[in-house]
Amino acid sequence: MKNNQGFNIKKWLILIGFFLHINVQANVQEVIINVKEVGAKGNGISDDTRAIQNILNSFDEKGGTVFFPEGTYLLSNKLVVKSNNIIIKGDVNCILSFSTKNCSKELKGDGNCDLGIHVSPNLKNITIVNLNIKSNTTDQMVAYGINVRDFVENIVISNCILDGFTGGILFNRLNKNIKCDDNIFRNMTFVPKAKAGGYGIVYQSSSNTSTTGNVFENTIYRHALYYARNPKYSESGQDHVFENNTVYGSVQNEYLTGYELSFKILGNSNFRIENNSFIGGVGHIWMTRYKTGADQNCNNIVIKSNTFKSIINRPKSKVYAIGSDDQANSYNLRIENNTFTDNDVDYLIKIQEATKVFIVNNVAKNIIKGDFLYVEGGAHDLNIIGNNINGINTNYSAFVIGEQGNKKFSSDILMRNNDIKSQGNGIVANNLVKGDINDNNFYVDNIGIVFSGMNYEGVISNNRFFKSKQVISVKSNNVSQNARGNYFNGKIIK
Repeated sequence: MKNNQGFNIKKWLILIGFFLHINVQANVQEVIINVKEVGAKGNGISDDTRAIQNILNSFDEKGGTVFFPEGTYLLSNKLVVKSNNIIIKGDVNCILSFSTKNCSKELKGDGNCDLGIHVSPNLKNITIVNLNIKSNTTDQMVAYGINVRDFVENIVISNCILDGFTGGILFNRLNKNIKCDDNIFRNMTFVPKAKAGGYGIVYQSSSNTSTTGNVFENTIYRHALYYARNPKYSESGQDHVFENNTVYGSVQNEYLTGYELSFKILGNSNFRIENNSFIGGVGHIWMTRYKTGADQNCNNIVIKSNTFKSIINRPKSKVYAIGSDDQANSYNLRIENNTFTDNDVDYLIKIQEATKVFIVNNVAKNIIKGDFLYVEGGAHDLNIIGNNINGINTNYSAFVIGEQGNKKFSSDILMRNNDIKSQGNGIVANNLVKGDINDNNFYVDNIGIVFSGMNYEGVISNNRFFKSKQVISVKSNNVSQNARGNYFNGKIIK
């Protein structure tokens, strides 16, 4: 589009829009303060707390950028962010070293030093990048490297190292639109007298979170990730993505609580947990609910294409790769395309009181000890399809559906197209009322399918059994008449 003089109006409008965009961005972040230019030393000797806090106090609502050039900044108290639109950014070799050692009386106040970066309530657009945030205190106190208070929105924490606190990052209550990317967490300690700490990231009643590309080292005592509820309030968290992270479970001679699994979900829903590596420790994903009530359950969770490797077994601890506990009562749980290798567990997957569950196309090999799937209590609409289970040892089974003696029943169970290689049993069905078992391959030394407890309604068909000591063991009525078209060593079983 041109005018009479040949001027390109469309191009002119695009250029105006571009420069207006640049100007808007400049207005938001036009104040950039280098901390060494306004009083901070960064020499690891002088206390830089007051100089840096004065900078943070100087911003109005337009915000700005606080830049830390190379250096070690000794900090004897927390740094408090009080304005919207704040960026805190460090040089590659920048260290924020928090310590109670040099607390002045004025800063110390009541005798306690809060540590870390604190983001005040009700703020928006806070970014913290390229910082090595370290605690050097030896005091037994609960402190987070980054503490985000209530109702903060639009938060980015990226390329940081969190080291030496009782927790790396805390999102306190109803925070939303959060990105935690490419950070490293290490040396998160548990404080026995407070019964707290040992966490990497804690999301309390948070929503729309994205946690990607982080590394959680095995020096995090309890939960690398804790999707929790603020204990003072009833709100749930939801809409979480956890992707492409590496989680090393903690290794202790003795675990204090018995619940040191690295990834805890407490009454949160709508998860995508995908393409992560979970390595070592006593176990990893644990789902539970906070209190009774449907809004407390862990619903709509996808656990996909992750690896679970080298879990160790310790007495008095929960030991599994993925599990639910305390009647988590999950609805719509998908566990698919995961790989489990070299694990010493009670169960690789444990499900309790769940409805609409899909356990599909998972691969398990070299299971040192434990069942692949254990269903405690009852499960309904449970679909076990296309799994490849190799290496169950003599005393365990690939699939255990229901507990013996438990009055809770499972129904609408579909087991299809699974390959089971086991020195023990293939399927143990206790109190399985209704289901179909078909088109599976059993390479088991002991018994292919064991039924007990309840009358079984369903079809057992087109399964192939190889070398089993016994194909089907029936300890309840009305099972064998539903078995048809099954094969043992290539011959149909009559």
